[in-house]
Amino acid sequence: MLPEMSQLWWVLPWNTVDESYRLGMALDYLLKNYFDLENNNRNPLGIAENPDYIVTSARGLERYDLGQFQVAQFGALYVLKPG
Repeated sequence: MLPEMSQLWWVLPWNTVDESYRLGMALDYLLKNYFDLENNNRNPLGIAENPDYIVTSARGLERYDLGQFQVAQFGALYVLKPG
């Protein structure tokens, strides 16, 4: 389990019941509700082979080589764009 989201431990098991439940589901809801953008990634951990963007917290930044990304901060969230 990702240490920065330990309070969401229940999401991964619940993904077997409803695949729309996965880490990042709250962000998926906001993007869909406000901008009509749908996240097609159904991996419960939110991992994608070649993501267009990665949304994470400050603690989550530790997992990435930031030299490989353009990084933007929006409050407590960071958006990483490959390249």
